[in-house]
Amino acid sequence: MTPISPPCAGIICRHIYSPKPRLNEIRRSRPRMTVNEELRYLYNMDQIDRNSGRFVLDSTRDKARLQRVLALDRQGAIATPDAQYHAAMLLQHGTCPDHFRRAYELSHAASVALIPNAEWLSHASYDRWMLSIGKPQNYNTQWLISQNYIGSISLLQPS
Repeated sequence: MTPISPPCAGIICRHIYSPKPRLNEIRRSRPRMTVNEELRYLYNMDQIDRNSGRFVLDSTRDKARLQRVLALDRQGAIATPDAQYHAAMLLQHGTCPDHFRRAYELSHAASVALIPNAEWLSHASYDRWMLSIGKPQNYNTQWLISQNYIGSISLLQPS
């Protein structure tokens, strides 16, 4: 192994021991995203987690995305049809009837504006909302793999 020459050692030491920027300094130095850009980014990350199965093993990213969407919604910042669609998809992956109801409201507004796939999302979020409050689904979009028999798929209906 070749020893590090003194000039290189100084560069490495200065790099290792130089003060690191604080997180809030990094955030300030980045260009700010619009609400639409942020929701599109959160949506894309959500879809990556869904396609990889990561959300099954670790729900912390889902929770963080959900909290951010809820904060934007409280601020009244989800105003454009694209933003409504992306926020609705994230709320569709929520945890309670209020999330599913709001996903339905936002996706319905996006579908009226003819956003691609928003009508399907409106139906899926409506069904999920209905099931979450103990009512039958209307569009039959919600499926569950039965845990009683491996390989069996059945419609998810309230018991």
